Amino acid sequence: MAFVGATGLRAARGGWSAARCARSAGAARIGGRRRARTRACCRGARAVRCAAESLGGTATSRDASRVTSCRARHVLVASEELARSIENMLAPESRGGEGKAFADIASVVSLCDSKQTGGELGWFRKGTMVPDFERACFEAQLGQVFVVKSPLGWHVAQVDEVSAEELSVSIEEFAKIYRAENDARREAIQFVDVREADELAQAQLDGFISVPTSEYPRWGPALENGTLLDMDKETLVLCKHGVRAAQMCVFFAQRGMRNVKYIQGGIDAYSKRIDATVPSY
Repeated sequence: MAFVGATGLRAARGGWSAARCARSAGAARIGGRRRARTRACCRGARAVRCAAESLGGTATSRDASRVTSCRARHVLVASEELARSIENMLAPESRGGEGKAFADIASVVSLCDSKQTGGELGWFRKGTMVPDFERACFEAQLGQVFVVKSPLGWHVAQVDEVSAEELSVSIEEFAKIYRAENDARREAIQFVDVREADELAQAQLDGFISVPTSEYPRWGPALENGTLLDMDKETLVLCKHGVRAAQMCVFFAQRGMRNVKYIQGGIDAYSKRIDATVPSY
């Protein structure tokens, strides 16, 4: 399944959208020059983007070796001249700028579908965006408005938050949490299985919420209205080997989940290394 979304910045290298995957889950990329541009920014083979918050709270300073994700906004335009003009509009009056609101400008002139949310791209991990844009975001100072060129055009961007949260848990870490009895941390965690129905019929673990990747049209509305998952709860995501789970972490985070990780090795590793009574398929 390919999620093709509305924010833009996530399809350039194999397919993931930035934000509004809801409208076109399962669809192929949409043609048209402008659509191609707005959907060509991020990569990933199937899913979405990750959000995270550092264990001690949102980071406020940069340590490039520790930062794993950031939250940014941008305005995508066709020329450097326009990008520089917008950069000046966004600069505070105290620095000779016009102090315009980012969302006001993005909603009017941006070529990216993120204009519908004032240019907000939400959280994204390293390795999910177009390289030029991503590199600039992870090197930028918080709150700094900057201009960067990518194959999609000129971006006027700003990074609002960064995070150093781990993006996954080992199968051993998961087993320690999952197998503990009367453990307060387990009770505070939400377990999600993104495998398909036929896979669940072969092997599954109790206590997981089933959210099959290919069945987005069925569970999507419940996710959107907040009745499917608790977006504020720590969440561990499972699939067969970990690949789909990692991709779906990106998607859940883009929808607003703040603490989501995938389980390395998936149920296959759990069966082979933790509990042989769980069937391997």
